[in-house]
Amino acid sequence: MQFHRQYSRISGKMDLVPFVNVVLLLLIFLFLSSSFTQPISPDNSSIQPESVHTLTITVGNAGDIWYNRNKIHPDKFAGTLETEIKQYGTTDLIIEVSDDARHGEIRELMAEAMRAGIRKIEFAQPVTKEAP
Repeated sequence: MQFHRQYSRISGKMDLVPFVNVVLLLLIFLFLSSSFTQPISPDNSSIQPESVHTLTITVGNAGDIWYNRNKIHPDKFAGTLETEIKQYGTTDLIIEVSDDARHGEIRELMAEAMRAGIRKIEFAQPVTKEAP
């Protein structure tokens, strides 16, 4: 006995209307259930910018420390920093380092600055005037 199978291709169209209806219902539900509020921003008039004094020193090749075009002895560096902090309050330090300054000396200056109360230390390369 031989069985014959008949396959018939079922053709149909996909109906997207129910899908669109569900999506629109979800959107309507989300819009109705959410609340819209104005963002609360801080009152900018009460915020005062913190004034920061910047102290710039230059470290030369032989460990020389220069501040305001005056050479400072390394032992008096901490005293100079403490005087600046007492006079101006919050003080940042910029250390201009020459190419042949020693790492150990710079590290000691940084340690003294942090002990004196410097909150931020930055490094820069000294500006040199080139001959025309």
